[in-house]
Amino acid sequence: MIAWRWRGNRSPPNARASNRSPPNARATNRSPHNARASNRSLHNARASNPSPRNARIYFSSQIMAIVNRNAMADTPIYSPELLEEIDFEKEHLATYDPPISLTNPGPNLKLRPLQLSDYNKGYMDLLLSALYMQDSAVTQQEFKERWDKMKASGGSYYITVIEDTSTQKIIGNAVLHVEYKLLQSSFRRGRIEDIAVLEGYRLKQLAKLLIDVTTILCKKVGCFRVSLYCKDRVIPLYQKFGFYIDKAENLMWLDKMKLQ
Repeated sequence: MIAWRWRGNRSPPNARASNRSPPNARATNRSPHNARASNRSLHNARASNPSPRNARIYFSSQIMAIVNRNAMADTPIYSPELLEEIDFEKEHLATYDPPISLTNPGPNLKLRPLQLSDYNKGYMDLLLSALYMQDSAVTQQEFKERWDKMKASGGSYYITVIEDTSTQKIIGNAVLHVEYKLLQSSFRRGRIEDIAVLEGYRLKQLAKLLIDVTTILCKKVGCFRVSLYCKDRVIPLYQKFGFYIDKAENLMWLDKMKLQ
């Protein structure tokens, strides 16, 4: 037998047991629980049958998500303000006949920084065809990964393109790659690459315009020295912009087999 002890006014065990409400009474007193359960049912009903207001909120959020994705796709590789700051009438290095300019490269043509969405505007087709490259085009995912790395480099890649707005195709390209040096007081060295114009748009002074704008950009971003490599047939074109052949330097390439 167990000896129960109690103190003060506490009721003995049997008394407490006798004061307990019967099961049915307790069940009837669970109204808050039932209320919560009914509220949950009402919430589920509203979720399965969204009100017009909730539907508007949902579709608005979906639209904003699409807008944000499009905005990211249209983010330029460098700030367009750099081009806007160029006084082309005063700073251009070449002559044009008929006249064209940075802001007016030709009918339906627009000169601007490269955008991520330009992959879908034939950018890789331009590079492969205009630069006579035999490599296969990169996938859109590979393009995005490389574009993101270039964008994140913090001012190392200034890629300028020309778009035909009537066809939404990229028809011209120029790359300024800026290297950072430790020795020189002015620590940026520029290298111009991949001047390309799509066939069908050539002989319209567009390559000359791209070189002109890119050369001006070199000064804008603070390059102390600028170089490029080109074929013999286009040497006279680059000489118009002040480039010269340094016979004391030899361009040497590492054998590709050494990199495998």
